[in-house]
Amino acid sequence: MKNLPLRALCLALLSLSYAAAGAAEPPAGIDAQYSPEYTPCMEKGAGETSAMVKCMSEEQAKQDKRLQTAYDMVLERASAGQKAKLEKAQQAWVAFRAANAEFYNDPDNGETAHLSSADMFLQMTAERALD
Repeated sequence: MKNLPLRALCLALLSLSYAAAGAAEPPAGIDAQYSPEYTPCMEKGAGETSAMVKCMSEEQAKQDKRLQTAYDMVLERASAGQKAKLEKAQQAWVAFRAANAEFYNDPDNGETAHLSSADMFLQMTAERALD
């Protein structure tokens, strides 16, 4: 797997994860939401799982901050009634994201399961920050 170009590996993982979910392709605009450091980090990892997981973890921290900032801004502007609904919706989404990532982390799929799970978690976070 080390000789497989990183972009091809990532695209294959994405295709598998979206195929398993019944989706044709990643949501539009997600890649543009990743930090400028993410793609070079993944390319530098040269397809090694531990390096890719490290890049994903670092990007996840950045996306978590983006999401929290967006959430706080919306919460600040919302009426009292809407705040309660937003908090309830966000709690449900956080639980769904965790359960979805757990689903993708299928031990029968070996090493790629962890990557697929981390990638799905990252994409869901970036997508939610766009909402």
